[in-house]
Amino acid sequence: MVLLARVPELGPIEPLPTYMSRLAAANGASSLRDFRRHMGFRLDRWVGPADVCNRLSVVTGIEAGVLMSRNFNFDHRWFTYGTQRLPTEGLFRTAPRYCPKCIEGDFNNGAGRLDVRLRTRFPWLLTSIDVCPGHRVELVTSEVKYRGDMKLDFAAHVRTNWREIEKSIAEVKDTEVHPYDSYFFDRVAGNQTGNELLDPLPYFAALRLCTIIGDMVAPVTSRGRTGKRIGLTHPSRRMGFDVLSSRSSLLSFLTVTGDSFVNDNHRKALGLYGKFGEYLTANIDMAELQPMIEMVRDHAFENVPIGPEDGFLGGAGVRRWHTLRSAELETGVYFTVLRKMLVERGAIPPSERGKKDSSVVVSVADVEAAAADYNDRISLEALADRLGLLHVTVRRLVRAGLFRSIYGTTSNMKEMFSRRDTDAMLEQWMGGLETTPLTENLVPLRTATRGFGRQSTELIFAYLDGKLSTKYLDEDASKTGFERILVDRREVRALLVKQPPGLKIHELSDKFNLQSRPGKAFFYSGFFEIVRWEPGHGRKAFDVATSESVERFFRDHDSLTNFSAGWMKRNQLHRVLKAAGITPLWSHTGTSINNVFRRADIEEFRKRSS
Repeated sequence: MVLLARVPELGPIEPLPTYMSRLAAANGASSLRDFRRHMGFRLDRWVGPADVCNRLSVVTGIEAGVLMSRNFNFDHRWFTYGTQRLPTEGLFRTAPRYCPKCIEGDFNNGAGRLDVRLRTRFPWLLTSIDVCPGHRVELVTSEVKYRGDMKLDFAAHVRTNWREIEKSIAEVKDTEVHPYDSYFFDRVAGNQTGNELLDPLPYFAALRLCTIIGDMVAPVTSRGRTGKRIGLTHPSRRMGFDVLSSRSSLLSFLTVTGDSFVNDNHRKALGLYGKFGEYLTANIDMAELQPMIEMVRDHAFENVPIGPEDGFLGGAGVRRWHTLRSAELETGVYFTVLRKMLVERGAIPPSERGKKDSSVVVSVADVEAAAADYNDRISLEALADRLGLLHVTVRRLVRAGLFRSIYGTTSNMKEMFSRRDTDAMLEQWMGGLETTPLTENLVPLRTATRGFGRQSTELIFAYLDGKLSTKYLDEDASKTGFERILVDRREVRALLVKQPPGLKIHELSDKFNLQSRPGKAFFYSGFFEIVRWEPGHGRKAFDVATSESVERFFRDHDSLTNFSAGWMKRNQLHRVLKAAGITPLWSHTGTSINNVFRRADIEEFRKRSS
């Protein structure tokens, strides 16, 4: 075979079948079919082997590799064009399709035969494209279809239907060009694009995702436009492209779709993200889809209550959210109890409280904290037993803030406390204390305030504040908590009971060793400064002799009983003093008892008698 006499220039994005139509016209063939027959290119072998392109290379001088890259290589439901792989149904071959402005440019700038001048561009043959972005006009689809054996013979159509083409050029109108149109036109034309989500994907996958998401954003049942012979690009695809124009817009779409899923479905990931999620699942092994799959999976676990066990997009990921139902399955805590606890803690806002359990979404951290507290719970009764205190005492300690409930304060549940925290506090309060048996003064802290008119909670806080220096553990290990802690009752009295500024009647009587009735008379004898003392805490007021006046009197005076101690019998001393003419300063009766003498008189008598 020899080089043909007339070989038109192969256009930049011109498909080989339509170029063959121009090549046939340039060399005088009446149709592409006749040219193939004459040149020996069997029509039923056109789509096939590389030897056809090799033979074409010989007669055209164009490299076989270039021709192969412009060929439509079909493989079942797919075909390849250059580096693009597309579904067969996406290739429109039933009627001529063209941009009137591009055709007008070819007509004005070309030379030679009209049917040879006009070139077909590959994007015109795709049903996913219906706009020429360069001229901002819609593509025209001829009403005259190709004959069955003359597919893509555009030169023959030009020869027989030029008036239709002229009319299309004359009536062409500007149209709005969406970024979707420019992007996919540029992709199949081999131009530079800049979409971080779609660029890594094969053309068919990018187009399919636009379709799926577009249908989800604006579902429309009608397809195509009235009066057109093919289904032009559906408007929803442009909406899908807008969603896929950036990571942020896709994530926003996923958030809305995820919220809808939570409200309408149960805990499992079945149906999450609708057909978009189904497409990713069906093509999970596609290497080019992996970045998008990872992004979608991360978003799902970040925003939707699913876990690895749900198997979403391979089952990887870490659960971050629960519904009340999934929380019950994972923690074993009944969902009704969890709901009350989480509402009480504010983890379920008021806007969510009316939703069903499978739609209430709570963070894993909140669920785990609630479950941990539930498993650590003890009742007030158990807390009292653990502390070795009465229930009423524990109630006071709770109100004072020493023990805090972990749940049950606002909801209609029983108030519960932490076993772990209670044990830690007891260990802190009782650790390191020595053991000792009970004595008259070493008494259990729980009962140490008896007789003082003070609440045991006051003593407990004083103990915790380190105000008691004497503290031991009862050697009886069967006792628990504050019941086992021993303190000095005298120290407790001094700490809790407000001391009067002097001596009471019986205390003054004891100091001077007087009997009860004489002691009272001595108390009010006028020797002492008497004040009225208000002890508080509901106790009655009483008189006391000030400590200063008592000590001042005691420095110079004492009772006969005290003077006789260790010297001689009281009766004997009384007779001796009377015989010596030493009279008492104060006497209740004439007997030896209940007499008070001057200390100087007694000392003088001692010197004389010695």
